Amino acid sequence: MLGSPPPMSDPEVIEALAKEIGLRLRRHGITGEERLVLYDRGDGVGAMPSAQLAELAGHPQVSVLLGGLAAWPGELEAGQVELEPVKVQLQPRLDALPTRAEVERRLGEEGLALLDIRTEEEFQGQGGYPCDPAPGAHPRRPADRRGRRSSTARACPRMRQKSAPPSARPKALR
Repeated sequence: MLGSPPPMSDPEVIEALAKEIGLRLRRHGITGEERLVLYDRGDGVGAMPSAQLAELAGHPQVSVLLGGLAAWPGELEAGQVELEPVKVQLQPRLDALPTRAEVERRLGEEGLALLDIRTEEEFQGQGGYPCDPAPGAHPRRPADRRGRRSSTARACPRMRQKSAPPSARPKALR
């Protein structure tokens, strides 16, 4: 499962996000009939979330160019491009972005992998993000209104389910 739910994600928030992204794509002349190729510095980390959001908005042909612009196999054109807004309507794919409820429902599902993407330093509590209430803390199951433990940590929108530090994980998952 790729992506992490935005804070307070629920179907209504994701639907509104899909519509907004669709509007922005149309403002840039994106119709959904073209192949949309996104690139970044080469590792895909910057382009992949954008690709997921384009899919959420309903674009049916999204790709990420791994290796960055240098990996493009054809000729490149340089110069300014005139963008013309289009009136086509993309059909949002709300299943392109997992909701918190979906993640909770799927916990324990055979074959599901939720990855902790923190660096070794973040895992050890030597860095992190403002949303981390206790840097380096491992996910716990907070109590819900009835005192029962829920399936995911709600303190931060980044869901973390792996408890092994990055150095102990297989190289493919680091």
